[in-house]
Amino acid sequence: MWTQSSLTWPTSANGIQTRASSVIGQVGADHGENRLSALESDAAFSRHPLSPDAQGLLNLRTELDHLLTQGQVLTVTPYQFQVGSESESGEVLDTDVAIKRLAEKLRDYADAHRPSGQLHAIAVMITAATRQQFAEQLKQVTAVIPLPEWCQALRHTQSLLAADHEKLRKPAAMIQPRFKAVAPLTTKPFVGMNAALGTQIATLESLASDRVNVIGKLRQLAEKRQSTLQAVNDTLQAMQSMDAQVWSIALTAELAGLSHQLTEMLPPNYHRYAVASLILSASPMPFFKELLCSP
Repeated sequence: MWTQSSLTWPTSANGIQTRASSVIGQVGADHGENRLSALESDAAFSRHPLSPDAQGLLNLRTELDHLLTQGQVLTVTPYQFQVGSESESGEVLDTDVAIKRLAEKLRDYADAHRPSGQLHAIAVMITAATRQQFAEQLKQVTAVIPLPEWCQALRHTQSLLAADHEKLRKPAAMIQPRFKAVAPLTTKPFVGMNAALGTQIATLESLASDRVNVIGKLRQLAEKRQSTLQAVNDTLQAMQSMDAQVWSIALTAELAGLSHQLTEMLPPNYHRYAVASLILSASPMPFFKELLCSP
């Protein structure tokens, strides 16, 4: 039967705190700073053999930071309001219409976020003759470069394809309320308790870690570093394996010039399904130019 209960601090949490405090309360009484100062003269280690070579490559961080650029992305898809058009098979966006709409947007002086000055631009587009091909190409490209509007177009296209197969199926209505996905049960006061006790337990783990001597810890660290470097190398190798194609072109001009160049360009084809984006930045975009515009 139902009973009225007062909120009570859980004994399970209190037990953890009590046992942890029996050791945590003594931390600092061992004069750790004095012990470390006495051992400071013994902690003289020679440099790693690769240290000078690594120091000569520290400028790579600056080069990596230069690949990050600020910019804006304009996108047109068949499912945007006043962009796509209706057909018997659903929303479509012709290739030439997509390019024309991007060119028109560059001349939209009413947009407060319209950029100005000399700009670097990358126009990228995928086209398909059928909705199924359109979904397949979107899936391949968004696996490499997940532009938000392209991902949205992929989900919309996939839902339309699924609807074509399930038109005659009527699913049973669910009873309210609905089950949510399984997730950690975190709410106050559990969050605060978990953070506080987690700090105490982390201190216990640190104190207990001296069961392995310094050489053993360094050996574990070296093994962890080697494992991490191998995982990073595998990740980079996997990222370089790309199985997707797009139509693209790199341009440099002010907005009026970019609009004119887009208008004068012939579309690569006249497919009914297209999604196109214009990536704009006041700075060069070497990473995206090499990613999207390499032959």
